[in-house]
Amino acid sequence: MEGGAVNRPCPVCGWFTPNYRPWTDKLIASLNALGIPHDVVEVPRLPGSWEANTMAKPAQILAAMDRHPERVVVFLDVDCEVKAPIDGLASITGDAGFYVRTRYRRFGGIRFGARSGTVVIRPTAAARAYIEAWTAAARQAPRGSVDQAAQMVAMGPRALVQLHDAGCRVLRHGRGQGSGADHPARQGERQRQEGKAQEAVGAR
Repeated sequence: MEGGAVNRPCPVCGWFTPNYRPWTDKLIASLNALGIPHDVVEVPRLPGSWEANTMAKPAQILAAMDRHPERVVVFLDVDCEVKAPIDGLASITGDAGFYVRTRYRRFGGIRFGARSGTVVIRPTAAARAYIEAWTAAARQAPRGSVDQAAQMVAMGPRALVQLHDAGCRVLRHGRGQGSGADHPARQGERQRQEGKAQEAVGAR
């Protein structure tokens, strides 16, 4: 990637359906307060469940990449507020970055979970290939799956990096892990689906 692409402010991109307008307004206000460029688009709600609507995310990331060629794109869920500059996210070493949680199971094996609330994409062919694979995995997912399931299925042998806790904080029952920004509680299906585990961004 050319140096100019790194030095220019990376835009924050996202998408939302009309019912997410209240959260989107808060996100945009937080970005404006920090002078962070943004490109958050409204799209119609798709037929079907909330889970089915989440599967549109990788296609929306591809669209954002097309709107911002040769730029690092930070793609956020709109139900978060950015509390600090995010320039450091542009310097990731992999093609794509997102928050990952891992831990051992009590009786053997491990738990592995990728979060899609904050996704950083460099303008590389490998990054595009990954998002295209994620898009394809979303189309093939069984009913009831969410975008994070397709995200993990698409990983394969790719140059992906884990974002630090400072950039993405997971909140459980009102208590945060890491030092990122506060994230308002989601409601309805997503809150039940994620067990009240939320994400936030505020890279330092």
